[in-house]
Amino acid sequence: MTRHRSSRHGDGTAWLVADLAHGDFVCHWYTGPNDERLVEQARAATEADAVAWGRLRSTRVRIRTAGASTSWAGTAPKPAGFRDTWSLEA
Repeated sequence: MTRHRSSRHGDGTAWLVADLAHGDFVCHWYTGPNDERLVEQARAATEADAVAWGRLRSTRVRIRTAGASTSWAGTAPKPAGFRDTWSLEA
């Protein structure tokens, strides 16, 4: 049996994805080696709410908006491969 330590703020990555059918965002927080373990999931009404949810859990946050654009929304340095940084005005 493998024991997992409790996830804490800063661990893993929060993935936020616009759900066009419902008009909101699906939020997932993954931790563990290669972010393979889903720790928590939720729904958020707006982009700003989704980003706030993600940032409460991790410094690494990615968001896919309704316009099909993927942006970095984390407070950690933006990883290679991310062209856009999310902002409330975006």
